[in-house]
Amino acid sequence: MVPTVNALDFGIIVVLAMFFFMRSNMSFVYLLLGSGGWFTGYFLGTALAPVAVNHVSSELKKGIVSLILIFGLALLLGLVGLLVGRKLKMKVIVSRFSAVDRLLAWPYKIFTAILGIILLSQTLVYVPVLGLQFEAQGSTLLMSANKLSPSTPLENLARKISPYQFRKLHLAYDPDPLTYNNIKGAGEFQSVVDSVADSVVKISGINCVNRGFGSGFVAAPNIVVTNAHVISGASSVYISDHEGVYPATPLVIDNSYDIAVLYSRFIGTEPIALSASRTSPGDKGISLGYPRGGDLRMAQGVVTGRAYRSSHNKLGASNTLTLSATLGEGSSGGPTLNLNGEVIGVNDAGGNGELIIIRPEVVRGLVDKAKSKLFPASTEFCAVPSKSY
Repeated sequence: MVPTVNALDFGIIVVLAMFFFMRSNMSFVYLLLGSGGWFTGYFLGTALAPVAVNHVSSELKKGIVSLILIFGLALLLGLVGLLVGRKLKMKVIVSRFSAVDRLLAWPYKIFTAILGIILLSQTLVYVPVLGLQFEAQGSTLLMSANKLSPSTPLENLARKISPYQFRKLHLAYDPDPLTYNNIKGAGEFQSVVDSVADSVVKISGINCVNRGFGSGFVAAPNIVVTNAHVISGASSVYISDHEGVYPATPLVIDNSYDIAVLYSRFIGTEPIALSASRTSPGDKGISLGYPRGGDLRMAQGVVTGRAYRSSHNKLGASNTLTLSATLGEGSSGGPTLNLNGEVIGVNDAGGNGELIIIRPEVVRGLVDKAKSKLFPASTEFCAVPSKSY
């Protein structure tokens, strides 16, 4: 697993190099005043952004205004801090504490760099400027910082300036939190449906060709499983659950098995367990998903052993099953469950009134890989979406 470096990573590395080496003789007090002003402006801009864009009609303009406000205030107050520091610099150097002052400078530089990347990781991905959002979602530095850093109060502010918390944006459906009031009539599966409905999510991928949509489910904390073809070619990926809509970052994309594993810091619903027992033909199952990007729907059936020819070269009779019921386009990536509420398959494709599902043994290894992976999967910006079967 070799980390990729995108344009945003390159920009961050250049800025860090300038910060560390071009100002190598900066005193601690000088750094403290400059970075203190920068961080104060950054936090102030982030807090003011939701209010400032409240009456802005265009979502793109909201993103631009948010960026200008956040980084404009950060640069302005940072400059003020540096100017104040310049006035104090000579006094600091000639003071009897100058040796300690310089000793603290380098550790503080490292601390400032780490904190800056953490703040960027929790805010920059939420601005509604599609190209920049793609870079932020694909940044190895920001992704790693997002997964490693503890939860902070800044996340709540980041949530407020998320474009999909403003209003409807690029999505082909209403991005309000999902509701499941109409999921009734599941018979013996009703308790299963009620217990897992909040963890079955809607997936949207936006690219330069069109807007794709599909389904998915929470398989581990902050981890969502869907089909690779659902997000194929997407420049930005979004997850909708019952609390809101959030940007997501692909951690694993395996086109051979047609599985993608996504990460989103804000997904807080309980994971659905992957079945550890072998499902056999004749077992009952229920499939959940969002056909045609609409409401959550279900389809009950019986598992069959019918084999299908797949365009994904590692899918075949040994790792797929079929269910004698189908939901339709848009349900790809959703779960098929047994009576214990465990995932016995990932919805992949339908045909002739049947649904092809991918066995959980395939998914488990990819989820484990995503848990340990700190950087995003490589994606193709503006690529043409692929088909499933």
